[in-house]
Amino acid sequence: MTACANCPYRSPFQSRDRPEYGFLPAAPSLIRAHCRASDQISRCAKLHAVADFDRSRVLARRHALARSVRRDAAVAVAANAATVPALSTAARVAAYVARRGELDPSPIVRAAWRRHAAVALPVVRNRAQPSALEFASYTADTVLEPGHHGIPVPPANAPRWVLDDLDNLVVVLVPLVAFDASLTRVGSGAGYYDRTFATRRVSGTPPLLIGLAYHWQQVSEVERSAWDVPLDLVITDRGIVYPPPGNADQPR
Repeated sequence: MTACANCPYRSPFQSRDRPEYGFLPAAPSLIRAHCRASDQISRCAKLHAVADFDRSRVLARRHALARSVRRDAAVAVAANAATVPALSTAARVAAYVARRGELDPSPIVRAAWRRHAAVALPVVRNRAQPSALEFASYTADTVLEPGHHGIPVPPANAPRWVLDDLDNLVVVLVPLVAFDASLTRVGSGAGYYDRTFATRRVSGTPPLLIGLAYHWQQVSEVERSAWDVPLDLVITDRGIVYPPPGNADQPR
């Protein structure tokens, strides 16, 4: 499903004028004003209504979570993560710093450090013209500093992991806004992870992409675009969501 060619919000998660901000909650009214004349109102309204649910409502609920709820969920997710051998034994793990209510991977990171696994955090490769991610070494002694959009990152002199061979990553923990049973992910809307791992189009090949989420972030359906890179599994506070049977070799 696509909106009309001249729609100011051509995808559910991207504004033409400010793509870095992703979906804007005011878009449905703009859609109605613009697309009625172009006879595309039903397609555009449906497209952006899905975006409104997947993004603005989920983000609001996530942001409103009490610290104790976030902490308990993170502990529960870490316990479930310990049952995934590919993660619990991985020698190299890429994580992220939770913000705005994202599922906090800190307990998983601390467990990785205890078994002497190498951990890294994502860094936007080119802040002037963001395109993909690189990963910088992250230890218990690392002092983080503000990066792109204020996201905490290791300092500029922290060792970078070479991504010419993505197999070196082994496991990548991925934040998300929502996901569905096919493990299609709704992210921040900037497309960093999709661009970074665009060459890994078959599930089961390294690196293993693992989404971390609250159980209620699973939605009935996420519309997949050609550039979307699905996850290999999602770990929530209530369990683990695996790909549907027969989807082991799904494009990603």
